Amino acid sequence: TGQDFHVRGPKSGHFLPELYFDGPEMQQGAKVIKMKFKWRDQGYGNRKGQVWIQLVRNADVIADTRTDFFALAPHVQELNAQAATRNELETREVVIEDHPVVDLVQMGDKLRFMR
Repeated sequence: TGQDFHVRGPKSGHFLPELYFDGPEMQQGAKVIKMKFKWRDQGYGNRKGQVWIQLVRNADVIADTRTDFFALAPHVQELNAQAATRNELETREVVIEDHPVVDLVQMGDKLRFMR
């Protein structure tokens, strides 16, 4: 499980992907990967907040979910329009199956969580 974080993007507007955390070494294959988190964007400018998974084997990225499960964190204003308070977060649940990140998992691989 990843630690809670509060990160502000660069003022230049460019998204800079970074490692969130590496999961433990996989001891067996997988049929499905589920992740659930709460998030929101800073509330102004371009939306940049993303979370995705990479399959890593021997330090090489074998597969990546960023394109196939793409979503940006909602702006605070969007949440406020849904009768949310300024500090409320949107809950997102992602279920990954029939995707190389799941289908190619082997013993010793790691799931890398990116943000």
